[in-house]
Amino acid sequence: MLENLRILYRLYGGPWAVLKSSFFWFAVFFSVLSYTSVQSASWATTTLSSMPSLTGFTIAAFALVFAVLDETQLKKLLPADENGSSPLLRVAGSLAHAVVVQVFAIVLAFCFATADSGPTLAALKKLYSCFQIDFALTEAALGYLATFFSSLGLLLSYYGFVLVIAAILSLFRMLVIVAGKQAKP
Repeated sequence: MLENLRILYRLYGGPWAVLKSSFFWFAVFFSVLSYTSVQSASWATTTLSSMPSLTGFTIAAFALVFAVLDETQLKKLLPADENGSSPLLRVAGSLAHAVVVQVFAIVLAFCFATADSGPTLAALKKLYSCFQIDFALTEAALGYLATFFSSLGLLLSYYGFVLVIAAILSLFRMLVIVAGKQAKP
């Protein structure tokens, strides 16, 4: 799995491609606007109700790339451009990146929607009290950790939503190439 992810993100452009992406920064902006949902993890319910459908759409778009193109059209998409990257691989990388982000958003949302930290915290407090250790520092650290992962889940959810637009635009660009038109940025 890790080797495949390494290949995917090498084709995608690495972490810098994510940080340079306007789609990523839109997701950051929307996440900041929704910061109040981090503590309650209310974002998880929305993500679980809508993200699986969007992920299905993205996977269908990925399959569509290979299902509808004939050999001549694929040949137009295979040659590397001036950056040494094939348009077909860029589109596939973009769609695969969207699916990976969306699946991780679903996993984090599922964790937050199903987790009940109450019994775990109560057991840890009991264990700490047996050894006469103050639990306050650990409790604070766990709170910060939960806030971090909730924030990450919210960001990945927004990023997954926004990447649907990126997937549509990637497919459009691919169709422009197949049609023989020059796509200008």
